[in-house]
Amino acid sequence: MVAKMILPFLGGTPAVWNMSLFFFQALLLAGYLYAHLGSLWLGPKRHALIHLAIVVFAVVFLPVVIRHHWFTVPVDQPERLVLSVLFVSVGFPFFVLASGSS
Repeated sequence: MVAKMILPFLGGTPAVWNMSLFFFQALLLAGYLYAHLGSLWLGPKRHALIHLAIVVFAVVFLPVVIRHHWFTVPVDQPERLVLSVLFVSVGFPFFVLASGSS
């Protein structure tokens, strides 16, 4: 949904959509890795407490807002802009959601 929100700002090219898919797949993998390694290294009880704190911290980043002024600057590499906008707007909440679903 967030990727659909930024598509019109960058022309709706396939490169924008592909970078969005790459971003979400990479964060999904990172969330799974955090969930797996966190329970191994920290133990279930400490990992649950740390994850609860991270979830509460992620709620602070909601609601997701896409600022229009991010797209007014001409860029020579729109892929970097896509990754940075997605990371700033929805990166941390998506990471927390991915780590809780494994």
